[in-house]
Amino acid sequence: MKQGKILLILIILALASTAFLSTLARFTDEYTGSDVALVAKWNFGARGEEDIEGVFYNKGFTFDLFNAKTVEPMDYGVKSFTFTGGGSDVGIVYDVEMNVRDLFEAPTGTDLLGLARGTVAKTPDVDVYAPFIFKITVAMNEGATDDPPVVFSPPGVVDDDDVWFRPGDIETDDDGFFSIFKHIDGDPFFSTGSTDQVTVTVYWQWNTSCFINDTGIAAVVEPEQPVVPDTSTEITGDYLPYYQAAYDQYYGEGGLDEQRKAAARAVEDYLIEHGSPSSDGAWTHYVYCVLTGGEHEQIYNSLGPEEQGGYLALHGGSIDEETGIIWAPHSFLCPEDHFAQYNHLIGLEQDAIEACETSLMAAYDDYDTLAADALVAKESVKVIFRIRGDQMAPGQKSPPAGAAPAGEQMAPGQDSPPAGPVPGSVPAGGQAPPE
Repeated sequence: MKQGKILLILIILALASTAFLSTLARFTDEYTGSDVALVAKWNFGARGEEDIEGVFYNKGFTFDLFNAKTVEPMDYGVKSFTFTGGGSDVGIVYDVEMNVRDLFEAPTGTDLLGLARGTVAKTPDVDVYAPFIFKITVAMNEGATDDPPVVFSPPGVVDDDDVWFRPGDIETDDDGFFSIFKHIDGDPFFSTGSTDQVTVTVYWQWNTSCFINDTGIAAVVEPEQPVVPDTSTEITGDYLPYYQAAYDQYYGEGGLDEQRKAAARAVEDYLIEHGSPSSDGAWTHYVYCVLTGGEHEQIYNSLGPEEQGGYLALHGGSIDEETGIIWAPHSFLCPEDHFAQYNHLIGLEQDAIEACETSLMAAYDDYDTLAADALVAKESVKVIFRIRGDQMAPGQKSPPAGAAPAGEQMAPGQDSPPAGPVPGSVPAGGQAPPE
C-alpha cells in the first residue's frame, strides 16, 4: 500500500442510543364515563455490551460502535446492544432506527452529491462517499416467548437478514433515520410481562470495493469488468481480501510495478548501448562487429557478386589468394533508426506508468485519502442508533393491523392509534437504572 496516501485517519465519535418514554405507562378509561387513570409498571430498557451485565437503562446506554478509536481504511469491527421489555405491565411495540447521515455530509457544507469530490486514479470530479458498509443481525435470548424481529432487507435483496449494505442506498425519513426491522407483517413487540431480550449486533467495515464501481474510473470501465465487492474480513496476506487482490495486481510477480520498472530499464539500457543524439540532432554511432570469421564467411557466400564487394568493405574483409578471406576486427555505423526505436520504448514506459496510476490499487488509495481528508475535516462523525418503545393497552396481545407509529400509545380496548403522540422521548447521554 502507498502508506503516504493512507496516513490520514479519522475519528468517529460513537453515540449512545436512546430508550424512549418514561418509567410509567398511563391510560385513561374513556368508556365508563369516569376519569380513572391506570398506572402500569414500565421497565423498557437497554444496555450496551460494556454496561453492567443484567442492568438495563431507560435514559440512554453505552454503545461505542467504533470503540472510541481512530478508524483507518480497511478497519472493521462488531458491537452489540440489548434491550428488553423488562416485565412491564403493558405490551410494548418497539423499533430500532439507524442514522448515518453524518457520514455523507460534506464538511464544508457545500452541495455535494457525496462526502467529497476529487480525482481518483486520474479521473477528475469523482464523487466520494464515506466507504462504510454495515451488516445487522438480531437474536433473542434463550427461552424467549415473543416472536423475534426480522431485520430489513437492503434494496435488491429478498428475505435475507445477513447481508452487508451501504447506508446511502437505504431510504430514510427527513431526519435521516430508517428502521432496521421489517414491518410488512406488523411491528415487533414484547407481550405484557415479557422479560425477553433482543440483541442487535452491528458489523461494520471500511470497504472501498463496495463503492469503486460508481466512480467511472478506467479500472472498472475500460475492461468492462466491474469490481465484484468482497466483504470478507479473513486476512490471509497483509490486507483485507478486496485490497489484497489489487495490491497483488500491482506489486505481485509480473505485476504492474514490475512492468513499469522493466520498461524504464529498457529505456536506460538502450541509451547505454546507443548513446544519445548530438547537439546537431544527429544520432549516429559505430558498433563493434561481434560476428566470427565463420559467420562472416557464411553471409559473404550467400550474397551475389555485386553485394560481396560492399560486404567486404563494411566488415573489414580482405582476400588472400593463399588463405582466403581475412576478417579484421572492425566497427560499423549502427543501422538502427534510433529516434523511432527510442520513442517506441518511451511509449511503452509511459503506458506502464499510466497503468500504475490508473490501477485499481491507485483508485482505492485515492478514494480512501479523499474520504479520510473529508472526515477528518468534520472533527467528529456520529452514527446513531435510536430505540423506541410504545406501550400497548393492558391485555392487548399484539399490535393491531396498521399499528401505531413510533411515539403513540393505544388505550384499553382501542383498535387503532389515537390522534396524538405520547410525549417523553429522552435524549442519549445519560445512564440511569430503571426506577
